[in-house]
Formats: sequence, C-alpha cells, structure tokens
Amino acid sequence: MTYSVNSILTVAECDALLAIMNREKSNLLRRKGILLFQRNNYTSTATEVETELLEVNAQLTMLNMIIPTFPEGRAKEDYMEKQSKFEWRKKALTNKKADYNGLELLNKEYELTCIDHRIDLADEYIAALTARKAEL
Repeated sequence: MTYSVNSILTVAECDALLAIMNREKSNLLRRKGILLFQRNNYTSTATEVETELLEVNAQLTMLNMIIPTFPEGRAKEDYMEKQSKFEWRKKALTNKKADYNGLELLNKEYELTCIDHRIDLADEYIAALTARKAEL
C-alpha cells in the first residue's frame, strides 16, 4: 500500500509515528503469541477430551453389561456407584467437548490470519516511515 509520507515534514514527526507503530507492532506480536498458545492448547485439549470420553463410554458399556449379572448385595452396589461416577464424568466430558467445538478453533485461526496481515501492514508502514526519515 502506498502511504502519503511526503506530508511528514520533520524527523521528529517520523520518530513519533515510528514509536506509535513499533508499539502497535509489539502489541500485535504479543496478541499473536497468545492466540498461538490458545490454538495449540485448544487442539490438544479437544483431543484429550475425546480420548477420555471414549474410555468412559467403554467403562460404562462394560458396567452396564456386568451389573445385571450380580446378585443384590455390596458388590453390586459398588459397581452401581462406579457406574454413577462414570455417568457423571461422561456428562462433564460431553459438556466440555461442546465447549471445544471446531468453530472456536476456526475463529482462532481466522484471528491469527488477520493479525499476520496487520503485522505485514505495520512492517510496510514502518519501512515507509523509515525511508521518509532518511530523506529528511
């Protein structure tokens, strides 16, 4: 993009604009780092939740098959208690899985792309300001 840097008349004006843009670029780079961390964390958490949900479902299937075979008594009650805990865990994991849907990951990737573009624009503007400063 072409900037109207010829309207800048002094080195002091260039320095002021460069300071603003360098601060803006620093903020963009910091935001990019945060988003990269969130995206990576998001991806690994989603995988972990899915894996644990599969394990819990397998345990529940096994318990649902064996509980009816036990006679009434302490052993059956213990297995029913385990079954209840696994059902609660399944519900919690299902809710967490909903929080980590693919749409949120896409939003993070979109934000990263936008920030990369803004960093490129900031670099262009800084280069134009630096060139104008050299002219003065």
